[in-house]
Amino acid sequence: MSMIQLKRDYPHNHISVPRVFIDKYMADANGEFVKIYLYLLRRLGSVENNFSISDIADRLNHTEADTIRAIKYWEKQGLIA
Repeated sequence: MSMIQLKRDYPHNHISVPRVFIDKYMADANGEFVKIYLYLLRRLGSVENNFSISDIADRLNHTEADTIRAIKYWEKQGLIA
């Protein structure tokens, strides 16, 4: 399974959710997709930024297919790359 690597521009211990996410994207997104987006934001603030689709699925009680679907959704929305 391919690994995911996140990069952050700030060394904070808190999570900032962009207002545009709440105002523009959150209402139309599947709730499970929102959980995955928030989890990815959370992982940005962690020391260990290498993890897999399987890790996300296990952590959030999702299937790997659902996790991939959510990631593709956010990629299509332009919020992750």
